[in-house]
Amino acid sequence: MHEIKQIGFQIRDALAEGEFHRIGELMDGHWENKKRLAGNVSSGTVDRWYAMAKDSGAVGGKIIGAGGGGFFMFYTPSQSKTRLRQSMSGEGLQELRLGFDFDGSKLVANL
Repeated sequence: MHEIKQIGFQIRDALAEGEFHRIGELMDGHWENKKRLAGNVSSGTVDRWYAMAKDSGAVGGKIIGAGGGGFFMFYTPSQSKTRLRQSMSGEGLQELRLGFDFDGSKLVANL
């Protein structure tokens, strides 16, 4: 757990410095550590998808969310994005594009 915490600090620093490739490497380390920590974090299918993503150019990634409703987040250099998208969509996975917002929290819906 301490190593995962340190990876979180390193990701924060890499993000602040704009070192996106390093963030991908750190996410990969985080994922491998998390899998060693608990056997039920992954499955054969998830491991296969992760390996396919790496074979398609992803530097690293992790699962975000829990209980079967989460998603993968990968860092992929620009030249590999199309290959990654094709590989994952070929497995029936949907892409959810991610962007950064520098304006802080916003009210999306007031129910």
